Amino acid sequence: MTTLVLFILIFLAAGLTLLAANLVLGRLIRPDLPSAEKAEVYECGEQPVGDAWIQFDLRFYVVALLFVIFDVELAFFFPWAVVFGSAVRAGMNRARRKCVLNRR
Repeated sequence: MTTLVLFILIFLAAGLTLLAANLVLGRLIRPDLPSAEKAEVYECGEQPVGDAWIQFDLRFYVVALLFVIFDVELAFFFPWAVVFGSAVRAGMNRARRKCVLNRR
Protein backbone atom coordinates (compact mmCIF):
# COMPACT_ATOMS: atom_id res chain seq x y z
CA MET A 1 0.00 0.00 0.00
CA THR A 2 1.44 3.36 -0.95
CA THR A 3 1.85 6.15 1.55
CA LEU A 4 -0.73 8.28 -0.27
CA VAL A 5 -3.43 5.63 0.17
CA LEU A 6 -2.41 5.23 3.81
CA PHE A 7 -2.71 8.98 4.41
CA ILE A 8 -6.12 9.05 2.73
CA LEU A 9 -7.36 6.14 4.87
CA ILE A 10 -6.05 7.79 8.06
CA PHE A 11 -7.69 11.09 7.09
CA LEU A 12 -10.97 9.31 6.31
CA ALA A 13 -10.89 7.39 9.60
CA ALA A 14 -10.16 10.56 11.58
CA GLY A 15 -13.00 12.40 9.86
CA LEU A 16 -15.49 9.60 10.48
CA THR A 17 -14.37 9.37 14.12
CA LEU A 18 -14.92 13.09 14.66
CA LEU A 19 -18.30 12.89 12.95
CA ALA A 20 -19.44 9.96 15.09
CA ALA A 21 -18.13 11.60 18.27
CA ASN A 22 -20.07 14.81 17.55
CA LEU A 23 -23.28 12.90 16.80
CA VAL A 24 -23.02 10.80 19.97
CA LEU A 25 -22.14 13.83 22.10
CA GLY A 26 -25.10 15.79 20.71
CA ARG A 27 -27.43 12.86 21.38
CA LEU A 28 -26.26 12.66 25.01
CA ILE A 29 -26.35 16.40 25.76
CA ARG A 30 -29.50 17.65 24.04
CA PRO A 31 -32.74 17.81 26.00
CA ASP A 32 -35.57 15.52 24.96
CA LEU A 33 -38.73 17.32 26.03
CA PRO A 34 -41.48 16.77 23.47
CA SER A 35 -44.74 18.69 23.85
CA ALA A 36 -47.92 19.26 21.88
CA GLU A 37 -46.94 22.88 21.23
CA LYS A 38 -43.62 21.86 19.66
CA ALA A 39 -45.38 19.37 17.38
CA GLU A 40 -47.67 22.05 15.87
CA VAL A 41 -47.08 23.43 12.39
CA TYR A 42 -45.49 26.90 12.47
CA GLU A 43 -46.43 29.29 9.68
CA CYS A 44 -44.95 32.75 10.21
CA GLY A 45 -46.64 33.14 13.57
CA GLU A 46 -50.12 32.62 12.11
CA GLN A 47 -52.49 29.89 13.15
CA PRO A 48 -52.66 27.21 10.42
CA VAL A 49 -55.86 27.11 8.41
CA GLY A 50 -56.88 23.80 6.89
CA ASP A 51 -54.74 20.80 6.11
CA ALA A 52 -51.10 21.22 5.13
CA TRP A 53 -51.22 18.24 2.75
CA ILE A 54 -53.04 19.74 -0.22
CA GLN A 55 -52.23 19.28 -3.89
CA PHE A 56 -50.59 22.22 -5.62
CA ASP A 57 -50.87 22.95 -9.28
CA LEU A 58 -48.07 21.41 -11.33
CA ARG A 59 -47.17 24.81 -12.78
CA PHE A 60 -45.74 25.90 -9.41
CA TYR A 61 -43.28 23.01 -9.46
CA VAL A 62 -42.32 23.67 -13.09
CA VAL A 63 -41.63 27.34 -12.37
CA ALA A 64 -39.55 26.41 -9.31
CA LEU A 65 -37.51 23.87 -11.28
CA LEU A 66 -36.90 26.34 -14.10
CA PHE A 67 -35.75 28.93 -11.58
CA VAL A 68 -33.31 26.48 -9.99
CA ILE A 69 -31.99 25.32 -13.36
CA PHE A 70 -31.35 28.83 -14.67
CA ASP A 71 -30.02 30.06 -11.34
CA VAL A 72 -27.44 27.26 -11.20
CA GLU A 73 -26.62 27.79 -14.87
CA LEU A 74 -25.92 31.45 -14.18
CA ALA A 75 -23.60 30.52 -11.31
CA PHE A 76 -21.62 28.20 -13.58
CA PHE A 77 -21.50 30.58 -16.54
CA PHE A 78 -20.49 33.69 -14.59
CA PRO A 79 -16.73 32.89 -14.39
CA TRP A 80 -16.76 31.87 -18.05
CA ALA A 81 -18.50 35.10 -19.01
CA VAL A 82 -15.99 37.19 -17.04
CA VAL A 83 -13.07 35.58 -18.85
CA PHE A 84 -14.82 35.71 -22.22
CA GLY A 85 -15.82 39.33 -21.64
CA SER A 86 -12.22 40.38 -21.08
CA ALA A 87 -11.20 38.54 -24.26
CA VAL A 88 -13.90 40.35 -26.21
CA ARG A 89 -12.76 43.71 -24.82
CA ALA A 90 -9.17 42.93 -25.81
CA GLY A 91 -10.26 41.97 -29.31
CA MET A 92 -12.40 45.09 -29.68
CA ASN A 93 -9.51 47.29 -28.53
CA ARG A 94 -7.21 45.63 -31.06
CA ALA A 95 -9.77 46.12 -33.82
CA ARG A 96 -10.15 49.80 -32.89
CA ARG A 97 -6.38 50.29 -32.97
CA LYS A 98 -6.20 48.63 -36.38
CA CYS A 99 -8.98 50.83 -37.74
CA VAL A 100 -7.29 53.96 -36.38
CA LEU A 101 -3.93 52.97 -37.82
CA ASN A 102 -5.42 52.12 -41.23
CA ARG A 103 -7.02 55.57 -41.54
CA ARG A 104 -3.65 57.32 -41.42
